[in-house]
Amino acid sequence: MAAPSAEQIGQIKSIFGLWDADQDGIISKQELTEVLSQIGEFNDTEIDQIMERADKNGDGSIQYDEFINWMVTPATRIQIVEDQSGCKAVVFDLDAALRPLFAIYDQNGNGAICQSEFQEAQQIIQGALTHHTTGAAVRAEMNEVDAAFAAADPDGNKRISFNEFVEWQRSSVEYSGLPSDTLEELFATLAEVLGSVFKLASDHGDRKEVQADHLPLLLQNIEKTANVARQLYKDRKVTTGNRGGFVSNWTGPPTGISIQRLLRWHMRVPFPCIGVREIAVNVENVLPEECDAPKYSIQSRRWFAKVIRKVTYNSKVQEELPFYYVYESLQWSDVEKSSLYDRAVLTLAPEYRLLALLYKEVDYGAQLSWEKLNAALEAGQGLGLVTLEQHTDFDTKLRDIVKHMLQEQGQRIPSSPEDFEALLHSDVALSQLQAMSALCEMGIVPHDPLWDDPE
Repeated sequence: MAAPSAEQIGQIKSIFGLWDADQDGIISKQELTEVLSQIGEFNDTEIDQIMERADKNGDGSIQYDEFINWMVTPATRIQIVEDQSGCKAVVFDLDAALRPLFAIYDQNGNGAICQSEFQEAQQIIQGALTHHTTGAAVRAEMNEVDAAFAAADPDGNKRISFNEFVEWQRSSVEYSGLPSDTLEELFATLAEVLGSVFKLASDHGDRKEVQADHLPLLLQNIEKTANVARQLYKDRKVTTGNRGGFVSNWTGPPTGISIQRLLRWHMRVPFPCIGVREIAVNVENVLPEECDAPKYSIQSRRWFAKVIRKVTYNSKVQEELPFYYVYESLQWSDVEKSSLYDRAVLTLAPEYRLLALLYKEVDYGAQLSWEKLNAALEAGQGLGLVTLEQHTDFDTKLRDIVKHMLQEQGQRIPSSPEDFEALLHSDVALSQLQAMSALCEMGIVPHDPLWDDPE
């Protein structure tokens, strides 16, 4: 997923404000349904699918960060465009863009792609990529035809319907970083060149050698196929350099960075006092600025923070507009615009944003207690970096590991749940990289050399 420009972020923020009818900082399913009814025709199932794609943390609403990620994801059904009247949301018809390509795969024209038809088309793409490699990352599914068929055939009936084909392609191009108009062009080109290859194969028939006058055209189409496929099917899980469109690399937190110092700086902002019962201040996250240089100086890199303040009055709770800060030259200072933090979010891979949360939760200390680890993962849920199910599974797995370690060491496992909880809170501690390594082993975050050796 390519990082959006400051102009795009501004457009997305404008649309978010329009969709958030009650201005509570989130988009509910009801608000989403009302907006979708104004821009297209969607049935309940389609609305559920759109909500599922946008609501990454599964809490039933769309947070601002989730909205940005959803809107900039290639092939998402709703796109933001700008015309003379300003910014507006429109429906991107991926179905129409993919019909010519589906027709090429569906060689007998019966409305579904069987396994042999799928294999033939995929093997052409795979072969083209094999003969025209440039080191670019390509999705693993393009290298394993059987795995790709299984991914495209979720119901396992050995036939890929048009709807299944669309959803498979949507998932496959999710990290291409390509806008919708480019996707349309590339899908049309891929359909054209695959059709040409099939026609040449048909004209060739059973002859064992390609005719000399056909060879240049065949090689040209194979090269075109490779070029188009390489753009469409980029892999998000690149471990060095550009991580599937997330252009920023990770560098450790700089010397002196501190949440306590940030909050003390924030205290300079006037607080409301009339009718106030409680004020809660939360640092959402602290992220390094956009940078694609592999050896960026830790000390020279700026870090941006987003602070959210909720004020409880006698009759209501109000979330104020966020405050933004930058850590630079060993001190915090104000940032007037949100775009620098927003860009840091969109250029840093989700697993790095989760790592930043792990550091922030312990104010850049070296160890995470059980309580702090779970607090960081809960914050990650709110930002769409992990799901509730993943958090629950991770918690269960760690509990089993602790019990196993106690048994290996010949120690007694506390018999009561209360005593076991007390042990977890008092004795369990992990470094940030140990936590990321454990999350990686469970498939919750992708592999990264950074957490290969977390000791």
